[in-house]
Amino acid sequence: MTSRQPLIAICLTSHNRIDCAKINQEIFKLNFRTPFRVVHACSGPQKERYLEDAFIWCEPKPLQVGAINLIQRSFELACRSFSPEYLVHLEADI
Repeated sequence: MTSRQPLIAICLTSHNRIDCAKINQEIFKLNFRTPFRVVHACSGPQKERYLEDAFIWCEPKPLQVGAINLIQRSFELACRSFSPEYLVHLEADI
């Protein structure tokens, strides 16, 4: 009998700390056996994928509205692309 691992999507959001977003992607993609799906919503200068499984660039908005927009867009993309059982939000700009 094998136990099935749940499908977990890491919803990463970033604005201006692109290096931190890339480091977080490396941690999840290169160091874990669990096949996490990494979804990245970015409103900063990065406009192309790095290691993430799905990427969306979002128009920059004021701080609170922009942060909420990035979270919502990353969740929507994760659900549409992978139908995960769990969503985990990770903010790269903190």
